[in-house]
Parts: sequence; structure tokens; C-alpha cells
Amino acid sequence: MPGFYFGIGASTNAKENEKNKIPGPLFGLLATSRVTENYGLIITASSSDAPSEEVTRRTANRNHVAEMFKRNKITPSFAVNYTYSQLKSAVETLAGKAKSNNTSYIYINCHGNPDGLAIFLNGKETGHLSYSELKTWLDKIPGKRVLMIESCHSGAAIQNPYAGTTVFKAPNYYVIAACHPESSAWGGENGGIITNDWCKGAGYDYRYPNSKNRPADTNNDGYVSVTDLCDYTERKYNSIEYQNDMCYPEKSYFPVFGDTAINANLNYYIVEIRTADEKDAGTDADISINIHGDKDETGFISLDTVNHDDFERGSTKSYLISTFKDIGTIQSFTIKSDNKGKDPGFKLERVKITDATNNKVYPAISCNQWLQSGHLSHQFFLNMSSHRYYITLTMSDVDGAGTDADINVMLHGSKGNSSYYSLDTENYDDFERGTTKQYEIAVNKDIGILQAITVKSDNSGKDPAMSFKQIVVKDVSNKKVYYAEYGGWLNSSKPSVKLTLTNNKFVYNITARVGDKSDAGTNADVDIKLYGTTGETDFVRFPDDPNRDDFERNSDNKVVVSTTRDIGILRGIGIRHNNAGKGPALYISTVTIKEQNTGNTYRCYLNSWIEGKYKEVKGIIAN
Repeated sequence: MPGFYFGIGASTNAKENEKNKIPGPLFGLLATSRVTENYGLIITASSSDAPSEEVTRRTANRNHVAEMFKRNKITPSFAVNYTYSQLKSAVETLAGKAKSNNTSYIYINCHGNPDGLAIFLNGKETGHLSYSELKTWLDKIPGKRVLMIESCHSGAAIQNPYAGTTVFKAPNYYVIAACHPESSAWGGENGGIITNDWCKGAGYDYRYPNSKNRPADTNNDGYVSVTDLCDYTERKYNSIEYQNDMCYPEKSYFPVFGDTAINANLNYYIVEIRTADEKDAGTDADISINIHGDKDETGFISLDTVNHDDFERGSTKSYLISTFKDIGTIQSFTIKSDNKGKDPGFKLERVKITDATNNKVYPAISCNQWLQSGHLSHQFFLNMSSHRYYITLTMSDVDGAGTDADINVMLHGSKGNSSYYSLDTENYDDFERGTTKQYEIAVNKDIGILQAITVKSDNSGKDPAMSFKQIVVKDVSNKKVYYAEYGGWLNSSKPSVKLTLTNNKFVYNITARVGDKSDAGTNADVDIKLYGTTGETDFVRFPDDPNRDDFERNSDNKVVVSTTRDIGILRGIGIRHNNAGKGPALYISTVTIKEQNTGNTYRCYLNSWIEGKYKEVKGIIAN
């Protein structure tokens, strides 16, 4: 399969290998290290007088896991109601088959408690094996090991809060347990509910046995990690209080199930490619990548998915690539086109690389680069430590403010401009009304002191128009924070806006006092804004204090108003409410404002009723 280096996808054709720059000395390594199958052991145990439904469920689990193993190039063997010595021998047999480049799989279904598993037959009853002893057996299996346990309290294999142990939190182990240490694992109509969904998530659904989809593969690279599998079942069962699976490592990108047998000696990388959404940006050419680390480089590896049109306009696709080399920390990468096919031109918008073996996610790099005749390759540098920025975008809280469009930003500095960087979170709805979300970008050059930012929408999706309230940029290198406020719209007639960034932020501490009159208080939500000689703030809502009733008669109510706008000397205030609740009318006697930047204090003697939905009452500053 193209797209996999050495043990997974390298060609045996000498000319093709030369073309793809596979070093000659590694051909012998390729021949001896390639993995075409891995090995699995399926262990189930029940006492001889176990209920028939338990025996039936164990049988279904064995069959389903075996089919799932086969789908993932894993040859299953079985240990059903084995004695202690038989079970130990079965594990030793698995250890004898496996080599250092194999990934071995052990599935266990039996009764359990926080200390271990009732995993073998001792006469007519099941005998107990501690997690510590089980690990001494499994440690003898070379390579990497994937352990799947459907038993009550099975999460204790990862972390036992009662004994303070973390037995299987160990190198070269990938563990998924059907429940937390204090919980039970429950059965289903045809096998365990968690086991069936593990199988389904990894490619085998007993209800649709001909389907080969892996619904746990959310990035569609053809592979699934233990975290993917755990997340998949959690999405299905997060409402079930008594059962939720857990895994180790808690956040793992290393593939354990997929289209090819997983090689324990390979270093895996997930490469996410975003093709620009503009005319002729897609391509029929072959695209390859060479990842450069501080120790070595991968060499060029083709990015290709069998029976799939890669690099279509506006598409995002992930690829799992691998190499035997330890390239170290990624410094840069080169993307190359062979310029073949009917429409060979290609515009690359963004690349994100994850070191799946070492669980390291590198920030997405905005490329916005054409690869075409005269310029068929381009190298992009990460430079993460020098030029990283946190972008925090706050959406307006008004009807229609949210958007389905792709939003990009460009930073303008004293030494130049950055490229456009996409603000996007995988598997997350960005840019919802009234939300605040932070993004991290890495700029490939030193652009100097920040001066401005351009925010651009591609106006795509069902509801493309958007409005944002504020954008904040933090320069990680010098820890300076810059602000820009907007409040306007981006749409088809105005797809972008350039905003000046400022270090200044004006902060006002406000206290509004409710008058001492009958029915002066309110249950409505109250907003305030400030007017100055050179401008005004937006309305800001008084926060709800969970420890008391707000805006009661003769009470003080506080809010902080912060803005990057210099509104000059304070001249007045405006107050309104949403007219909600019983008796919503509000009487405000005084408003006191302390300006943090200057230390000045201002007062407005309002002495007015505020009535009606969002009907603003204005008052003049007395001093």
C-alpha cells in the first residue's frame, strides 16, 4: 500500500525504491523486519455451574473478538476455561511466536475484582490471578502488547485506587478496560456491550459482518488507537453511570488496529493535509512528504489512500506513515508533487503532523503554497519555540453570529506579515454564538512586534456570515498580550477585516446600587455600558452570583467592564435589562465606577426606574 515506508508500504522494485530514496543498507532490514501478521490470545473463563447466559455471552465475545482480530491482520488463538498451568503455557506459546517487531493482543473476559481476574479454572470454580502475576507472564512477550479486559473492576489493571498500584502503566503496553476500578462490566444481548463496541469500532460489527468500516477511526487514516476506541465507546455510553471504559495511555495516537499489521519497531506519524478551497487547488498528481527531524529524516513517502480521490478542493485528509528511523524532534517537512495527471497543480493550505509513537502533536502549519510547474516542492519550518502565538476569539452573542465557514487569520508585524493560518479544532464546532475559544499557531518566520491582525472568512457552509466581538493575541516568546475589538460582521460583501492590535486595556470596576424603594429589585438580567468623550463600550451583563439573590432592594451589584477602546473621559452610563421574571422593573439609585488605569472614581446619581425589554436608561457622570 503506498504511503507506508519500509515494513508497511515500500516497494520491492529496485528502481521504484531508488526513486523513493530508500537507502540501500536498509533493504536487508526491510526483508527481515516486515510484519504481515500479528498474534492474539482470547481468554475466557467461567465456573462449571455458571448461568447459561454467561456461557453464551462468553462464547459470543470470543467469536466477535476473533473476527475483529482477523480484520486487523491478527491471527487469534483461544484459551477457554484453561487451568492455571494451561493458561500460563498458552501465554508462553504466544511469547514464542512473537518477535520484537510484532504487536501482540490479549483479550480477557471473566469475572474480576480490583486485585485481579478469575481467569483460570481450579476444579469446578474459577481461580484468581493477580494483575501483578499476569504482567510477569505478559512481560515475556517481545514487542508491543495490547491488553483488552472485559471484567468487573478491570480499570484497576491500569490504576487501582484501593491498593495505590498502576500495574499496567508500563512501556510497550496499550491497555483498554471495560470499566473503571470501582465499577462493574455488564453483559448484553449477544456478548458484552463494551466488547461488541470495541469490535465494531475496530472493524467488525456482528450485526453487519460484511461491513469493514471502523467508526472509531475519526480522522479516516485507516487506523485506530486505544484512545480512539475508548472515545468511541464513551460517546455511546457517557449517559450510563455504572459503566464507562478507560485506557492507557489516556491519550495515545499509536495505531493498534488498522488496514495492515502494526509493526512494533516502526515510528508512526499522522499527517493531516488540508487542500485549499479555491479554484483548481485540488490535484490528480501524487503528493509525497519528507519529514526532517533533528536526528534524521524519513525520506519522501507517498500520501495515498487506495480507492479514494485524495487532495480534492477544500478537503482534509489524514495519512498514517511510518519509518524505521528515529528522526528525533521534527524541525521541518518538505511537500513534493510529481506534477502528473490531468490537473497536476495543487495548492496546499495546511499541514498538521502528530508523532504517534511518542504521543507528540505538533501545531498545524499554515502553508498556502502552490505546487506546480516550476515549483514542485517546498520546505516548511516549524520553529515552534520562537514564533508561537495563542489566538483567542470571542464570538458576538447575537442572532446569526455563529458560522460554519472556515476562519483564517494573518498577523502583521514590524518586520513583515505571516501567512494565513486556519483556526480549526478537529471534531469540534468552532465559532458558535457567544463562545470563546483559544487556538495555537506557529509562524515560520520572525515578523517582529505585532501591529495588526486580519481575520478572513471563506464564506463556506450553510450559515457563512459571522460576527465576533474580540480577538486576543499572546506572543509566547515575550508573553505580551495584544487586543482588538470588532463587533461587526464578516460575510460575502465583507469577507475580511484588518484590525489594529494594542497592548492597552481599559478596566472599570462598577458597582450599581438598587434603591431603597418598594419593588425596586428585579430578577431580570441587567446590562450596563459606559460613554466617554471619544467613544463607548459595548453592553456588559452583570454576572449572576450563585451565593445570593442579585439586584435585591438596597443591594450593591458589581461587574468589571474591560475594553481595548480608549473611550476618553467618562461622561455617562446606560443601563437596561431583558424584562424577564416576575415584576422585572428595576430602580437604580447610584452607579459608582473606578477606573483601574488611573485610579479615578466616578459616580452617577441615576435615581431612575428601568422598565421594558432592553429599553436603555442613560445617566450623566456627576464628577
